[in-house]
Order: sequence, then structure tokens, then C-alpha cells
Amino acid sequence: MPSPALWSFASPWLLLWGAAAAIPVLIHLWSRRRYFETSWAATQFLLAAIRRHQRRLRIEQWLLLMIRTLILVLLALALAEPVISGFAGVSGMSRHPPIHTILVIDTSYSMAFEHDGTTRLARACSQAAKIVEDAAPGDAFTLVTLADPPEVIIGRPSTSHDAVLAEINRLTISNRVANLAATIGHIEHLASMAQDEFDRQQLHIFSDLGRNTWTDSPSNRYLARLTALSHKVICRLTDISEGVAAENVAITRLSILNERVTVSDPVAVEIEVENFSDRAQHRKRVALAVDGQQVGERFVDVEQQDQALARFSITFNVAGDHVLEATIGDDGLKLDNARWLSVPVRTATRVLCIPGRPHAADYVALALQPDREAGAIQAEVASEHAILERDLNEYECVFLCNIARLTAEEAKRLRQYVELGGGVVFTLGDVVEADAYNRQLGKDSQNSLLPARLNEVISDGEHSFDALEYQHPLTELFRGHERSGLLTVPVWRYLRLDELEDSAVTALAFDNGDPAIIEAAVGQGRVLLVATAVSPESMDRTTSPPIPWTALASWPSFPPLMHEIVHFVESDRVARRNLTIGDPLVLPIPTKLANAAGTLTLPNRREIRMLTQNTERAWTYSETDQPGIYRLVTDGPMTTPATFAVNLPTLESNLEAVSPSSLADVFDKGGQLDITSTGAQQRDIPLFRLALGSVLLLLITETVLAGHFGRSYR
Repeated sequence: MPSPALWSFASPWLLLWGAAAAIPVLIHLWSRRRYFETSWAATQFLLAAIRRHQRRLRIEQWLLLMIRTLILVLLALALAEPVISGFAGVSGMSRHPPIHTILVIDTSYSMAFEHDGTTRLARACSQAAKIVEDAAPGDAFTLVTLADPPEVIIGRPSTSHDAVLAEINRLTISNRVANLAATIGHIEHLASMAQDEFDRQQLHIFSDLGRNTWTDSPSNRYLARLTALSHKVICRLTDISEGVAAENVAITRLSILNERVTVSDPVAVEIEVENFSDRAQHRKRVALAVDGQQVGERFVDVEQQDQALARFSITFNVAGDHVLEATIGDDGLKLDNARWLSVPVRTATRVLCIPGRPHAADYVALALQPDREAGAIQAEVASEHAILERDLNEYECVFLCNIARLTAEEAKRLRQYVELGGGVVFTLGDVVEADAYNRQLGKDSQNSLLPARLNEVISDGEHSFDALEYQHPLTELFRGHERSGLLTVPVWRYLRLDELEDSAVTALAFDNGDPAIIEAAVGQGRVLLVATAVSPESMDRTTSPPIPWTALASWPSFPPLMHEIVHFVESDRVARRNLTIGDPLVLPIPTKLANAAGTLTLPNRREIRMLTQNTERAWTYSETDQPGIYRLVTDGPMTTPATFAVNLPTLESNLEAVSPSSLADVFDKGGQLDITSTGAQQRDIPLFRLALGSVLLLLITETVLAGHFGRSYR
């Protein structure tokens, strides 16, 4: 039952101007004609005529007086801006004084779900636009998207309703998840900024209430913040899903199982399909395409709230970047029915081994490539000058074996190489100068690269390795293979490592707990630090006879350990080509391509020119807002395209929503949260326009009547 209508005034003190209505009355009384009685025989004829018209004249004078008084009364009423409240479903405008409304529209990709041919985002924009259209002149709006990161579309309260409507109509799906905590931060800022200008503010959120967004958790504590906000701002939340059960099946993973991908080697491909609905999906078609050509299909049964795998085996006959695309049939949410994978295929993995003294890198090179004519890994041994003379970006990994010291220029080159995705492995030994390493590569240096600080040489007897329960990927291969000898390798000398960086991880330790191998991510690449030597040539010559640092290079566990190190370092190579929406695209520039230029083709076929200067070492593109394939082609002959796959985050594929009533229960305890859905809402009807129109009409009427009555007097 609708609430009774109530009168209110935006500026009630202006009603005092209604006292001006007495002015016409006072003027009328002041201007009355005074007369004297004089006996004159002829006046009897004049009095007889006046008596005949006296009634008509009195009516005309009172009518004009009433109109003039009413004009002033209505003018004062209009200035006070009267509002009649409590009507439902009546098209009208917002109550005065002006209200600041913060519109928050969910643009996460779950809002692309279609029902009855309309997306959730379209419904949200339509309802938000209706609020703007019904607003009164002077009401202001700001606009924020609920996304990750949220975007403030209109950051200052705007009274231009046409401009606000235009911005609402321009909103598109962000292809991202929703970050409610960050969005509330923007809301709090907008409300605080406008509180001095607007006595009344309201927040209206339009969302499908996805559980992954609206679940209160330690990382997303929004309830307390919204409750506090609701004491200052009227909060409204519209559930766009309208209780419609949303079924969705998505491709949540597309991956290869091979450690490395080389020409002519079979590659195992896995596609994970997840059913987020409460109904089983039978014979769901899963198709796989390679470089745009379909190579196979599988049919899988996916139980409710479960996953299924489709497996394929493919072979690449040409080196270069190749693109895999997995697809399933369309449903209500089409965005997550496809997934892409960029696979860099090489003839071999190239590794550069640099010794600090003769033969210091020979054992590493031999372990990686025992057959010098063939192999999945090509290991090259070069002098220390190679750090500056070679293009390090042509190698997946660089081993620095027992190098005494590095110059500032060499440290800078290595830092740039790792930041852009390269892998560097420092192996220590008898000629290493710890202070020089800490000075050029330590955490306080300009080219910080080491994951730990180098200290004194430990020479207190024989030590062995501790695999730390084989938890790290470097040692996982040795789990259950104790006879490989990893834990029995004798180590007599090593450099003590401490002050590990925050991102550093100990992959292998000594039996006394000291780190033996430490790894850390630096930029897009990775650094490994081995505390001992990888060559028997490293000796402690202060003793007689000299004592080798370790027998690691002669142990059967040495070759697989070196292979695992290379694989661990280069495993990021595939990851660097496969990104999530919003991740920056980075491609190292070969040294030979100074002032390089290229063309980046986006998934929507739009082309962007990429230019660099001498000081830039990589192409970078951060506006990866579309899922699909990004292809970069460098200008010049003999260049091959570099491809990047950008995929949606999988969180929004689960369309399960929280109950609106659960939010109402929370906010009813202390706030003013108003949860609404599509339908009639109570509206306020302003009457100031009606009052002003009446004033204008009465002015015209008074002018016409006064002229007409004046002529009749003559």
C-alpha cells in the first residue's frame, strides 16, 4: 500500500516572501479615492448611474486584487521549492535540495551473461539511466565501475544529466573480475569529497552479486566499511541477476605437459572444462585448433559442479611461436567458452656457460649436452667477454661458473637480461670474491641481482645436501630416487649465504641448515645461486694436499640436477607468453635491432605501431584488455612474429550469487541499506515548476483583465 503523500519544502525560509502578498492590499487601501459631500442638484443623476454599475466595479476590483496577491504568494511558494512525496510509480524527479548520487555499475565479465537476449550489463545500464532521467535539475551524479581495478568514469559530481547518460551508455564489459574492496575505496573518497557541497548523498550499486565478489573475507572486508558508509550515505543495491538460475560451462585451463617444446617432439595438451551449474553436461564438445586449423575434437561428460579433461597429442614441425585455441559450445556466458595458449617452439634450448677459470664450465656443458651433435639443449662455452659481446636474449639460460668478479657494466647487462625474462645461474668457487659480488650485485647495489649475501667460506669438514622433503620443483624429480646420490654428494667447501631477499626461496640446503641453492624471481626472469662449485677444478689450495670444494660434478645426480635447473629457469618462457587480462606484454629487443619498430595486432584486428629508442631494451604494451592473441611483427626482413595469449581470469565463470536478503540482514542492524529490484519505486514530485507556470499565467491574466476593465471605465 503506498504511503500517504507529504508536503515538504527544499527552502522553507523563502516562504517568508509570502508576506509580500499584503502589498497589493495595502496599495489598494492607500489608493482609495477620498470624497466630500457637496449638495449639487446634478449629482443625483450621476449617483443613479454609479449605483447601476457599482456591483460590477466592485467585483472587477476585488478580482484584480486577488490575482495580484496570488501572484506574490505563488512566487514565494515557488522560491521555497515545494515537493509532494510518497507517490509510487509516478514519473518525477528527486527531492530537493540537490542530491549527489554515486552510481556503481558492475562491469566484471559475469555481467556479460545473457538472459532473454539481454546481458546483465545492459539491464544494469538501463536501470541506472532511468534514475538519471528521473532526477531533478541540480541533482548530481558520479559514476564508478565495479571491476579490477575499478574505474572512476565521472569523478566530480555532474549535473549534466545528458553527459551522465552518455557515459552510462558507453560502458562495456571489462573482461576482469570485480574488486569490491578497491571500489569501496573510491566510493568513500567521492562521498567525502562531495559532503560539503551536498547535504544528501546516496549510493546505488548495480551488480549480479557474484559470490566471489560479495563474500566477506579477510582479503575483502567490505561489510564493515559499507555499514559505516551507510550512516552517512543512503545505500541502495539492485540485484541485476533477478534470481535467474545461471548455468555456465567454461574452459578453465589449456596447458601443455612437456617440460620443453622442440621441433618434431610429441606434445601432450590438456584442456580442463568445468561445469559451474547444478545440472550435468553430457557429450560436451571440446575442439582444439593449432594456428587456426582444427586438429581434433573430444566429447566429455561433466558432472554438476565438477571438471573434466580433454587430452590431445600434437607435433610441431616448424620452430617459432604457435597458437593453440580450445573452444566449447556457446551458452549464456560466451566469453569463457574459448581459451588460448602461445607455445614457443625451438629447435633446442640454448644455454651459455661462462667460466671464470679454465674448465670451470665444462662439466655443466657436458651434463647438459653429452652429445655435441644433437640434443634438446645446446650448451655453448664462452669467455667472460661474452656477457657484453653476445646478445644474451638469444639464450634461455646463462651459467656463470666461478667468476671472480663482475664489472658494473656486466652487472647492468645481466640485470637487464633477467628483468626481461632471462635466467642466470651463479655457481661459486675458489676464485669468487664475495665482497665484489655483494658490491656489484647485492641488494644495496644499483643492479641488484643476488638473492642472498655472500659471506665467508665454510671449511669445517664434510657436508651433504638436504632436499628439504623435495618440496621445491628443482628437487621434486629426486623424490623416491635416493640412489641417484643427491643426498650423498660430499661437499668440503662452500660460501655461506645469508640475508635472503624477501622473494628468495631455498631449494636445496646443506645438512647443517645453510642454503645450498637459492632461487628468486627478478622482473620477468629468475636467478639461481649455488653456494658451492660445479667443477672439481675449484680447490682449496691453502691445504696440503689441496682439497676440492665438492665432488658434485662426478656424482650421478649432477646431470639431472643441471637439467632441472635449466628447465626451472626456462619454464617461465611459456608463462611469459601467456598472460591474464591486464598483465603487461613484454618482449625483449635483440641487441642488433637498435631503434626497432614493429606492428602489434590486437585480437580485434586493430594494429598499433610499436616504436623504441636506443635506451629501451623491450617492447611493452599494458592495455591487454581483450582476451585472445596479440601478435608482434618486427619491421625488417627475416623476422618471425612473436605471439602472446591473453585469457580471462576464471573466477567470474562461477555465476553463483549471494542472497540479497543476507546483505539486508547485515545492514538492517545499523545502516540504511535499501535493496531493490526492478519495479515501481516511490518518487518525489516537485511543484516549483507548476508554481512558476501559474505565476506566469496569472501575470498574463492580470494584464489582460486590467486593460479590459480600464477600457470599460472610459
